Amino acid sequence: KKDEESGAKTIGGTAVEGAKPLFEVVSDSGNAEMKHQRTQQTVAPKFPFEAEFPQIEGSSRRAQFAAWLTSAKNPYFAKSFVNRLWGYLLGKGLIEPIDDIRAGNPPSIPELLEFLEKDFIANNFDVRHVMRAICKSETYQRSIQSNTWNKDDDRNYSHAMARRLPAEVLYDAIHLVTGSKQKIPGMDPGARAASLADADAGLPDGFLNNLGRPPRESACECERSSELRLGSVMALVSGPTVGIAISDQNNSIRQLVSQEPDNRELINELFVRVLNRFATDAEVEAATSVLASIESDHSALVRSLDERERWWKEEKPKRQAQLDADRSKAESELAARQDEIRADREAAEKARLERLAMAKQELEHFEASLNEKLKEFLQSKREQPYWVPTVVNSAKSSNKAKLVPLGDRSILASGADDKGLYTIDTPAPGFPFNVVRLEALTHADLKSNGPGLSDAGNFVVTEIELFAGSADKPKEMRKLKLKKGLTDFDQNGFSAAAAIDGNLNDQGGWAVSGATGAEHWAVFELEEPAKVGEGEVLQWRIHQFHNAAKHRLGRFRLSVAQHSGELKLGLSESLTALANLPPDDWNEKNTKDGITYLKNSSKDAVRLRDRFNQENRPLPEDEKVVTLKKRIERLSVPLQDDSRLVRLRGDVKESEKQKSQARLTAAEDITWALI
Repeated sequence: KKDEESGAKTIGGTAVEGAKPLFEVVSDSGNAEMKHQRTQQTVAPKFPFEAEFPQIEGSSRRAQFAAWLTSAKNPYFAKSFVNRLWGYLLGKGLIEPIDDIRAGNPPSIPELLEFLEKDFIANNFDVRHVMRAICKSETYQRSIQSNTWNKDDDRNYSHAMARRLPAEVLYDAIHLVTGSKQKIPGMDPGARAASLADADAGLPDGFLNNLGRPPRESACECERSSELRLGSVMALVSGPTVGIAISDQNNSIRQLVSQEPDNRELINELFVRVLNRFATDAEVEAATSVLASIESDHSALVRSLDERERWWKEEKPKRQAQLDADRSKAESELAARQDEIRADREAAEKARLERLAMAKQELEHFEASLNEKLKEFLQSKREQPYWVPTVVNSAKSSNKAKLVPLGDRSILASGADDKGLYTIDTPAPGFPFNVVRLEALTHADLKSNGPGLSDAGNFVVTEIELFAGSADKPKEMRKLKLKKGLTDFDQNGFSAAAAIDGNLNDQGGWAVSGATGAEHWAVFELEEPAKVGEGEVLQWRIHQFHNAAKHRLGRFRLSVAQHSGELKLGLSESLTALANLPPDDWNEKNTKDGITYLKNSSKDAVRLRDRFNQENRPLPEDEKVVTLKKRIERLSVPLQDDSRLVRLRGDVKESEKQKSQARLTAAEDITWALI
């Protein structure tokens, strides 16, 4: 149930599953009985094997189960627990894998497992008692060194088995011996990795996961890995975790170097910290040589840098001269090529300008005759049914776009422009109808004037569906199937037919790229005339799931009509109004939409505009000229210093820093090697 601390905060929430409170209280409902899915009879709980455990009066099923699970009568609890402790402390369980307790996987020493189990129960499940008993045993205290007779023994614990530390313990141990603070994202400085509760929490370099930390999705020990693979080795050898801990400005290594002037004692202190033992004479000698090598290594590095500097002083002028010669040659070749093609380029440019002038003249002539062409266009499309724009009862979008009905019964979309579904409810028209119209309209608030929400004004209607029925029961509405469609303009590869093909979520549909900035319309014929009863509504579902960004309708209007005979495209609402006006009453204001439509959508206008735009582009540059210019540009880049020289300069600078604190550098190197 909800915890009042949650307030109004919730988690998740979809159309399928409701949101959950941020905090919830888990409690016993008091009704813990289960019913059989088929018979619906109460199924009483029972053990999967013979067992006795008296019920506790007044306790819940969960409390009873927890009590039995950890009781002495549970034949698995004590056995599993002591086997896990044995495996933790000695590296291998009496039953291996540790949690795989079954008849087919018997313990290696059943008598020992039975003894530990009984001792654990007899001491009232005292975990410390069992750990103390194991650690005091001769078995636990044996060396990892083996002999001829037991070197291949992995069953009887005749010698200890070497094993690495678990990931979290290793991380904490590295910081303990170096004296640096753990810095785990999302936790306070110094917080131990062993205290991480969330499997998602960890280190940016993946140190814990690379070294086998389990995801902790269950209590099964089998999820942890102790293997040493390449990722584990690289995490230790070259990963940032060890390096950052060793080079920490506030770690104990720096304090040891400043407090302990004797090199031998410093080396021993590092060995005790990391390996818990003193260094041997040979190890002290080897570690001392590390300190001595810092000076010699620095001198060798300086000599290498001096040699490279002298070489570069002689080499750089040679390379610069070659670079200048190559650039001069390329410039000469470019000039020669430009002279070679100059006459042809001038002739081609003259021809292009002539074609451009012709294209401009034809386009201007077409635009000058737009009024006459508009009259012809309107006259050719006058045959159409009487369209009735629908009133909008409600308009909503699955992508959270804001759909606002306007005074002319159109709808303006704003806000979200992701893929989605527009659902529009309109009242019954009051007469049988068999054709519908979708107008995509322009608006000043839309980019490129619309009619879509994209930057270029385009849209893609993936599918349009029409339903009728009660608004309160959308799932019970009947579908009014659309069988045929016509549009005034189709983008290449798109059509009205693709908008009624039944594919709600494909990449087809109706789109108008190439003629945006003007209104467009599509008409569809119903398979059967529709009769909508009193109290019912029409529900329009406009699916828009094309992958192109923002390709959704920006402003649109829906209409219905009754029509007989062959389906006719007709005109949009605004062009119909203009067609009904006498030409003498036409003016710049009332013909604006029609002129804009012809400019943007007429096939002749599109053809003439494309031709003008094509001729208005400059001539493509000669391929050889382009190649030579790129070569000159590349050869004009200032000559860079030799990469090896640059690297040596950086190495010497870092080496000087290390030389100035040679004992600290040696101490860090020794610590890294020991880890």
